[in-house]
Amino acid sequence: MPAVTSVLVIVGIVGGIVSLAGGTIIGVIKLKKVNDERLLKRVGLTGKDVAWLKDNKFMMSLHKDEELNDRKTVREGRELLPKKESRKVAVKIIVKSENADKELAILKALNHENIVKYIDCDEISGTVGPNSYIIMEFCDYNLSTYMDDRKHVAMPTPIFRSISSQLLSGLSYIHEKGIIHRDIKPSNILVRKDREFKFSDFGIAKEFPHATQTNRNTGSDGYRPQESYKRPVQWTTEADIFSLGIVLAQLISRGEHPFGADPDDWGYLIRKDKNLDFSHVDFPTPERDILISQLTTMLSWNPDNRPSVAYVRKQELFIPTPDDTGESIRLYINPWSAADAHYSREHDECSADRQSHAKWD
Repeated sequence: MPAVTSVLVIVGIVGGIVSLAGGTIIGVIKLKKVNDERLLKRVGLTGKDVAWLKDNKFMMSLHKDEELNDRKTVREGRELLPKKESRKVAVKIIVKSENADKELAILKALNHENIVKYIDCDEISGTVGPNSYIIMEFCDYNLSTYMDDRKHVAMPTPIFRSISSQLLSGLSYIHEKGIIHRDIKPSNILVRKDREFKFSDFGIAKEFPHATQTNRNTGSDGYRPQESYKRPVQWTTEADIFSLGIVLAQLISRGEHPFGADPDDWGYLIRKDKNLDFSHVDFPTPERDILISQLTTMLSWNPDNRPSVAYVRKQELFIPTPDDTGESIRLYINPWSAADAHYSREHDECSADRQSHAKWD
């Protein structure tokens, strides 16, 4: 299988991380280009710029418009397997640095079904320094997309139990390993096969003994806890509980944020439950009131009042039940089945909508 060396340009930079989605050229990196058209057709990468990684064991698409999971630094790839088989993988490109090495070390140390799996890593030099190519398991999309595509369907209780129990299981494991994620939000939770939910992006994660942080900008506004805006910040596992509480609240509110769509200054004014609003919660009673009470505790202003992961996992509404095969479950897993029926009744556009969203069929 011949491999011809080709100079491929990687452009743009976001927060010290290489971007493949346009911008200013920061360097030229020499990669081996895949020129075997029959191989590219067999693995489903025909017509794309594709490069070899890790001694021709993996390949990666370099098309600038094909970012994976809404991440400009992540591209779809393939791992070549025996008997001419292959499987999809995700490849994250990071400028090599101390922080990049820490993220890689954390990924290697974690092995849990609800955490995106590390597969391999390659390091290739460029004109601005070495770059790390972290190869991970492929996931279809992130939780933000998952919720957006299902806003027209209320989340069935068994689905919420399944998602919440998976996320709590993954977070429990992360904390048991002495790590604080510090950036839990829907875009950092990946979804595989519509049923598997996994934490990703450990770029700012820290180990417990080294978790003190004086940088006010660490984390994501709208999901970071309020204590993270003070200086100095002593990060604790309760910070992740707060962030996950917001995500769980969005799951049962058709994506609506519990502090409002346009809160008045994340850094200071949302405190002591000032703007906490569960009016969008679409969940059956009496479970609705019980769940709101539990989420309110997770979103406590004082981190000392937030429960541990172990405590939350014991609560009934966060414990999974056997799979439900009812119609509500089927429509939620395949949301455009419900959407097609809706559009067909009101706009007679069932056929056109079905074609537009054929990926859910």
